[in-house]
Amino acid sequence: MTGSSAPSTTADAGRGTLLTALANQETNLSVAADRETVVSVRDIKDWAKAGRVKQLWHYDTARLLTPDVEFVQRPLRAAIALRLGEIAPLQLTLLGGVRAARDGAPIELAPRLQAIVVLLALGQGRERIADLLWPELAPGAARNNLHVNLNKLRRAVEPWGVATHVGEAALLHATSDVEAVEQALREGDAGRVAALFAGELAPGLDLEPVREARERLHRAVVACLANAAAALPPAEAEPLLARVLELEPLHEPAMERLLRLLAGSGRRARAIELYEGFRERLGNEVGARPLPATRAAVDAES
Repeated sequence: MTGSSAPSTTADAGRGTLLTALANQETNLSVAADRETVVSVRDIKDWAKAGRVKQLWHYDTARLLTPDVEFVQRPLRAAIALRLGEIAPLQLTLLGGVRAARDGAPIELAPRLQAIVVLLALGQGRERIADLLWPELAPGAARNNLHVNLNKLRRAVEPWGVATHVGEAALLHATSDVEAVEQALREGDAGRVAALFAGELAPGLDLEPVREARERLHRAVVACLANAAAALPPAEAEPLLARVLELEPLHEPAMERLLRLLAGSGRRARAIELYEGFRERLGNEVGARPLPATRAAVDAES
């Protein structure tokens, strides 16, 4: 760069790459010499306070914006706000665990922040979230705790300081694996449901709305796979039936159909093995015996 030097840049892979065009005292516009200067959010804010940011390109970009007069002398946050639509969505994994990422780069969230993310993703309002997470506190104290933790969450997922993902009663500009499964369920695409359902919703998070959503999604997935298997030919039905039994080991209609498929295709030894395991588990867990039709399925002929 020409003229006086800019503050030293700081590599900050956790926050991504900010590409900037900087104005200095001697020139109207100048850019970083390598055109891909990695800087921290703190550096950018310091430059803004000093009036040295001519133009700001959005977080996590891969190219430099053509100089545009609308950015000249705009405050940092206003400049970022104009580019919010180009910021990559927050990617949430809620099945089999709770994780967040942007453009594939993980965002570390403490367990309390993970719980808040899950509850916001489920559409819980702030007062409800405060009550759920701090039931032992007075309402005002619980809301204060939530306010503190929401600020921590914003710093983690919105380090540029402009509201992007954390709304008043929901997450904004975010995608999740739960939404993908629900879309596949609406479309009746059992194959996609089986592939996308990577585990239970937020396992280990024992809060009433989470339990209810977890059970509702689980039932919907099992019903979708079982119903699809009933209408498919044996070769296509078998993996879906196996997945149903993985999710609900005591699902007897699925077990009966799978035993018939195995016995009917010459795999009677495998059918007997599965039946004996099912019979033992059914007796141990609920004190019941398999239905006669389930036992008869082992002897099905091809």
